[in-house]
Amino acid sequence: MTDWRSLDWFSLAGPTRFLDRAVAALLGAEARVVGLTLPGRRPDGLLDALAGRLEAATASATLRVDASPGLRGRSPTTVLAMSAGEGISGVRSVADLLDAPRLAGKVILVDGIPPEEWLRWAYVLRQIPPERARRARMMPPSLAVAFPPGIAPSDARAAVDLDLRWSGHVSRLDTQTFVEALLGWPDDCLASRTAVSVITEMAGWDPSMARLLADLGVDQQIDPRARMGALPDVLGGQRPCWENGMVDRWDGAPWVHTAALSSAKLHDSIAQRVWRGQVRTVFPFLDQMRNAFVAKHEDRIRAQLPIIKDYNGRKVTYTDPWKLELFDLNALIKADLSAKEAALLSVCITVRRGMAHYDPADGALIRRASDLWEEIGHGFPDGCAAWEWPRCGQKLVLMVGPTGAGKSRWARRRFAEGDIVEADAIRRSLNGSLDMAGDQSPVFERVRREILKRLSVGRTVVVDATNMRREDRLANALLAPLDIPVEYVVVDRPLEEKLAMAGWRAGKPGLIEGHARLFEASLPDILGGDGLPNVRVVDFRVQRAGDAPGAAPGSSR
Repeated sequence: MTDWRSLDWFSLAGPTRFLDRAVAALLGAEARVVGLTLPGRRPDGLLDALAGRLEAATASATLRVDASPGLRGRSPTTVLAMSAGEGISGVRSVADLLDAPRLAGKVILVDGIPPEEWLRWAYVLRQIPPERARRARMMPPSLAVAFPPGIAPSDARAAVDLDLRWSGHVSRLDTQTFVEALLGWPDDCLASRTAVSVITEMAGWDPSMARLLADLGVDQQIDPRARMGALPDVLGGQRPCWENGMVDRWDGAPWVHTAALSSAKLHDSIAQRVWRGQVRTVFPFLDQMRNAFVAKHEDRIRAQLPIIKDYNGRKVTYTDPWKLELFDLNALIKADLSAKEAALLSVCITVRRGMAHYDPADGALIRRASDLWEEIGHGFPDGCAAWEWPRCGQKLVLMVGPTGAGKSRWARRRFAEGDIVEADAIRRSLNGSLDMAGDQSPVFERVRREILKRLSVGRTVVVDATNMRREDRLANALLAPLDIPVEYVVVDRPLEEKLAMAGWRAGKPGLIEGHARLFEASLPDILGGDGLPNVRVVDFRVQRAGDAPGAAPGSSR
């Protein structure tokens, strides 16, 4: 299995293009002296990566020269010759260097030249092209030389055949890919996507900043301002520029390193950068939430339209629920929401209110919204329901009937125990008994999770509950896409039998009679399958004298 956390920065598209250009220049038809113009703060491992590419292309070791100790009385040609090992330390001239057998066809990579010694190195480098031209049939070495800082570009370029500048080689996509690899891409929830986006925005072209942020907790990854305030001073009184490694081109514009912003106490600029990272994922999520709440509660919302809003004296009438804002939706449907739906909508409103004014959202709030949606999002229409489910003959069976009708007995006789989701059993598991007063939404949220769990793996599921209210039936039936069949199995028996065998229900006076009345009032919708095209109604009611007209026992629609 691929370990994406081990993805190398220099295998990304942008850095790879720079390395490929350098390798092509050094290993071309003519051996060359290639200058590398690098910032003071270069990506860690850049020259190591170049050496690795050269060795892979030539099957020969690249000779590395660390010139930082200085010449110490030696000629640059001697220092270059010594990189090949013993036996040629007597090389004194450029001609001797190019004629050295051990250097034939090699690539020498020079780094760390002190600025004060550049003129001596430049003098030697300028002699190489004419000497190489006199040796057309030989294989002289190629040189890659990292220019020292503080050298005028014209003076540097005059000493080499080609100058390659590390600038603008990293794209946003490069950084984002690297960040996703660092985080191991745990999932695609809002919190994970926002963490990736913010780290990418804060890191820019610098992989070391990406690594630092990737080690933080999720809340701090989403809003790392506190951590940025603790960064050491990287400017030392200097102005940020490309030369000192604090500015480079990224995402279409000059991009100042976040550590430089911190050193300059530009906290507002850091906050704007955090906001830009958040808004890329959070605003699309907020719009997704707006659409999700409208899709789930559209009938209730339409019943309260139109609404008129006043914008500083300009009145606007809204008749389309899909054009309402989160705040409007909350005012219209908050009384109909479950506790967790209400919490999700409230968090979304809070996050949007701040971010609409360019204020970054608290990381914990974004994670809270993410966690709530992951928990209850299955209960909302998604516009492409069950796209990943197998289609292998599974169906959703809803038992429909009043309490005491015999639904559980009917289901157990015809289906395996593992296929039945019993609301009463869930109620007992949550409350310890059937006597669970107040909000029943936790029970039915669990029922719907179990429905989705079974249907999504190709299993038939039987829901053993009363399902007498139309909204309850629709909440379950609409979990199945139109190409997966739904059955309403209607079960009832005479009121006298239900009262005679009331059991625990006898302790709740009026329960059985109340259910009987509600059932009779709901029968037209039930027997009509609630108008859903994929619902088949199977009527197993036991007829009794005085039954209202309806489908005959055992019939189906």
